Amino acid sequence: MKKLKKFIGRPKEWLQKRSKSIVDFLPVILIAAMILTVLVSTLRIYAQGRSFLQNASSEEWYKLTASADPERPLSADEVNAVPTEQRDVYGNSYGYEIVASDSYSFGQVASADGVVLYTVGAKGEDGAYQIPKNSPFYNLLKADESDQNARRMIPTMYAETLSNAYNPFTGIHNSRQNSLTLTISSTVQTAVYEFMRKHGIDGTCAAYQPNTGEITCLVSKTNDAQGDPLYRKNENLLYSRPASTFKILLSTCLAEQGVDLTELRYRCRGSYELRDGTRVNCSQQKAHGSDLTIEDAIGKSCNCFFAQAMEEHLDWKKAAAFLNGMGMSVNHQASELDRKRLGKLERYLSSTELSGGDALFSDIWSMIGQGKTMVSPLDMMMWCGAIVNGGRSMDAFLIQQEAKQRVETTYFSKDTCETVLKAWKEAYQGHYDQQRYSAHITVAKTGTDQLGDANGQSSGDEAYTLMGYSSELNTVFYIRINNANRDGVVLDKQPVDVANVLLDAIAAQ
Repeated sequence: MKKLKKFIGRPKEWLQKRSKSIVDFLPVILIAAMILTVLVSTLRIYAQGRSFLQNASSEEWYKLTASADPERPLSADEVNAVPTEQRDVYGNSYGYEIVASDSYSFGQVASADGVVLYTVGAKGEDGAYQIPKNSPFYNLLKADESDQNARRMIPTMYAETLSNAYNPFTGIHNSRQNSLTLTISSTVQTAVYEFMRKHGIDGTCAAYQPNTGEITCLVSKTNDAQGDPLYRKNENLLYSRPASTFKILLSTCLAEQGVDLTELRYRCRGSYELRDGTRVNCSQQKAHGSDLTIEDAIGKSCNCFFAQAMEEHLDWKKAAAFLNGMGMSVNHQASELDRKRLGKLERYLSSTELSGGDALFSDIWSMIGQGKTMVSPLDMMMWCGAIVNGGRSMDAFLIQQEAKQRVETTYFSKDTCETVLKAWKEAYQGHYDQQRYSAHITVAKTGTDQLGDANGQSSGDEAYTLMGYSSELNTVFYIRINNANRDGVVLDKQPVDVANVLLDAIAAQ
């Protein structure tokens, strides 16, 4: 019996001896239990948030993020809900505003210089979204769902970035708003836009830094004075003929094929008959003289010079490969550099059609920058950027958060670019009025798009283009005025005037 009592008493004695140490550990145990509880609760809330995202109603998800991923497949209900004419090339809807939601919180879009441009879902007293039609950023920030010419706009493309559906600590709704910051300067954008608006200019102005890829200006101003239904379209995301600005790329193409540009000499009588009997004319069939050099041809924009150079030296198969390597779609065949989106922002792909020399006039006319050659202003900037930057340039982007994903593309050889740039500088300095052009400009090339001339027949209306570079400001620019000469009325302002305003605004920052 004594042994049994002794055995039973041992646990009690053991507990009595150690009771003090257990009490000492109670705070630690309680804190650990609380941390474990918080972690379990956090994981549960996080899981609930994920579940909400996955199980959100089709309507809610559709309103908020249908345009955020261009390749996201639509559900059957969504497909039936979106009219065919309001779908993009992927079959998705486009142009819808991000709407306010009790379950989502939204951020804002700001310019590089800190100006708040757009707050998602905010409406004025009239119920309209706060971006007015006369805003320099309207075509980037506001898309109208009834406008078939709208492209994906910044708020809709970045819906998932601007909205945060849940927070692990506070639950599904998150009061902290995410934001996007553009690379575009509001000061520069406004200066260019207001100049174009004041002088009735219908067109586009794009500028970027070739060594960083940052877009500093992306103005698209189309006139609605006569009820133009295309007022909302953003021409920087579309394409048009580059006209003679493309001769810089043609010179690059010839040099890449091994043609010594410095040895080229041709005579221009104002018109030149090709081997197939068709004729290429210079502007107003003006004769540019004999023994022309490449510098003369670029400076005087001589169609006859380049026609003879192509007829004598150009390998059309290699030319098609050259353009394809630049990222153009040649004969509806896109290259590996097919970039249909600027970041997440959709844009048209530059393109041309070549017969391989069988339709000689059509091919030569397209390589001169007319005919069937259509280019994106964004492509023209990057190609020009490569020429002035030793053959390489950064792909353009307009959201600062995308800077970490910058991509540098090699377009041309360094030797070719040195040769072309040297000829371009001499042409610019020798044939352009330096008093008219800003002192900031290092090189520039003008062009005249004879509208309606896909088959060599002009309607009489003209658009003026200008491509150039400022080494001082590290800026490449591309400008087009659609209504430069329309119905016999010639605007008193030309692309060079827009360029001067653009560069002065950049320099003043």
